[in-house]
Amino acid sequence: MTITNKDKRILNFIEEWESITINQCAQMFYPPKFGYDYARQKLKKLKDREVLKMMHDPILDEHVYYIDKIPSPHNNALLNFYTNCIAFKLSIMSFEKEKSFLGKSIRSDGFCIWEGQYGAQIGIIEVDLYHNTNIGKYEKLYQDGELQKQYGDFPYLIILSLTPRHISSKNITIISMNLKCSDFIEKVLPL
Repeated sequence: MTITNKDKRILNFIEEWESITINQCAQMFYPPKFGYDYARQKLKKLKDREVLKMMHDPILDEHVYYIDKIPSPHNNALLNFYTNCIAFKLSIMSFEKEKSFLGKSIRSDGFCIWEGQYGAQIGIIEVDLYHNTNIGKYEKLYQDGELQKQYGDFPYLIILSLTPRHISSKNITIISMNLKCSDFIEKVLPL
């Protein structure tokens, strides 16, 4: 069994991020025109060779490929945000799966700093699968002012959920998207 350079890059990505879907693989490693088909074929071959395992994520309704540890739907949703940044040529300066604030009293599912058309942008990412994000805790973080001192402004609060919700705050800009981030172009690219 020959492992190609592309195989190695995909496997290294999975080792770092725990999993990959066909769409994520297409966004990360293939050109847009036929990327989905190429990614599907490549992941199937790696699975058939028993290099990868596959499961169906019932929440995202996608096949998820992994090496050892079964990935969580939270992880898969975060990766949808990450791979959309890559697909739309945003430069990711920092991406963390979890980030704690206020002495670890607030923990987000993800934190991302990316370079957008108007310069560096910052997002705190919450994945709402089994509960709705408590906006009050982020209002408290806003009132603390530490992030504004550190970054110059309060980060966007990006909420990924089964269906986008209409949430508002007088202090925080909230961006609500579905778990697949299919409205990434409308919601994140203009930032």
